[in-house]
Amino acid sequence: MQNEIINKYTAKIMEAVKNGNKKEAETYKLIKAKLMEFVTQKNAPELNEAEEVKILNKMIKERIDSANVYKNANRNDLAENEMQEVSVIEKLVPKAATEDEINTCVKEYIEKNGAISQKSMGLVIKYVKENLKNVDGALAAKIVKSNIS
Repeated sequence: MQNEIINKYTAKIMEAVKNGNKKEAETYKLIKAKLMEFVTQKNAPELNEAEEVKILNKMIKERIDSANVYKNANRNDLAENEMQEVSVIEKLVPKAATEDEINTCVKEYIEKNGAISQKSMGLVIKYVKENLKNVDGALAAKIVKSNIS
């Protein structure tokens, strides 16, 4: 799985270079470097889609934070560069799960396994994260808590 993900970005880099999209190519190279860093770290878990999305979301957050720092320092050129990278990365991240989707998934879990308690909260959140893409853990926890009987 991890080789497929890394190869996907190698292909994206080559395609962007072919099409003359310098900014996209640079951004894909940065993403690939982050993924390689993840894969080569000691005791690294397997790189899968969920880990890929986590890494991409972290990269987006870092770039937005940097852009804000640059704007405050009147370095709009650097801020613009960061925001261009954000726009490229955002295209790769699946749309975040909505509150309704999470709620539906929690209710599905309850139907299959019965009522949920404080003790089983972690299992329910894990179920939600396995069945939906790009789930905000805090939002999932809030929804699960509201369904505890």
